[in-house]
Amino acid sequence: MAKKQKVKNMKLEQNELNATTIGVFESRKKTSFGIFVIMTVFILAIVFMPEISDFINQYLDPDAPIENPQYVPKPIVPPTEDEPDQVLSELTSDLQIEAPDIKADNFNLDIENNTLSFKAENTTSNNIRLNNLNYYVEVYNEDQTLLQRIKILESAPIGIGQTMQISHKLNEGVALNVKLISIVKKDIIDYPPIFLSPNDEGVEKLVCSNAHENVSYIFEDNKLQEIDATLSYASSESDYLQKYDEYRLASATYDEQDGVISLFSGSQESGEFNITTNVDLNTASRFYLFNADTFSLGTEPKVVSFEMEAQGFTCE
Repeated sequence: MAKKQKVKNMKLEQNELNATTIGVFESRKKTSFGIFVIMTVFILAIVFMPEISDFINQYLDPDAPIENPQYVPKPIVPPTEDEPDQVLSELTSDLQIEAPDIKADNFNLDIENNTLSFKAENTTSNNIRLNNLNYYVEVYNEDQTLLQRIKILESAPIGIGQTMQISHKLNEGVALNVKLISIVKKDIIDYPPIFLSPNDEGVEKLVCSNAHENVSYIFEDNKLQEIDATLSYASSESDYLQKYDEYRLASATYDEQDGVISLFSGSQESGEFNITTNVDLNTASRFYLFNADTFSLGTEPKVVSFEMEAQGFTCE
């Protein structure tokens, strides 16, 4: 009898054979729609990237400037107007010069006394004071070289349609060479700039002088603060006695003003007289110290230099 062998039963399913799911494949139609959506979002993101970037910048930093390389603003440049050329007129007895506020005529150049005189008529509808209008008389030689600039300082009022006789002393030798003249109205912006540096003592100083006066204008950060002035007159001057009385009284008057100390020394019998004056512009008001303008507190150096030189002083 043959020996039987046992065989192990490898059972897969108790039921009949069924299909076994290994993976799932989506349909072609559903897959194509998904790819379309993704591509659409990608293209829109590229197209609207600047707007998205601006939105994110504003959200993260609202104060940060937004740069748009597609637009570069151009500055607006106002149209420029050519400045009119200054008119120079030949100086003759029948010359008439019309300025915005005045008409000047009856010019007379006195070579012997080195003076220039003329009449100024008020052509406005109001009373005027020429020292408030910033007018300058400029005289030139035949080559149109400026010989001297004179500021008109007449403080008396001129009524409507009225005239005033104006006379100015010229610098030595100027009258001999004057051929041309101009009357101009200037603004402070027209003055050439000057910036002072402190000296060895740390003082910003501009010194203006003439034959008898030496005026030191003292500044702080290029703003006028104080004035130290000296005036000297020698007995050899032909008008010594007249000036002695005139300036002694003037010194006493100045000394009575707030912020002003003026001291007179000398006598009629001595060889000269001297006056020293200090003006503190933090206290004192603007006035004329003999022939020198004190100006006002905080005045710029360029104003002091330009206007003092137009009054016969040399400034440095």
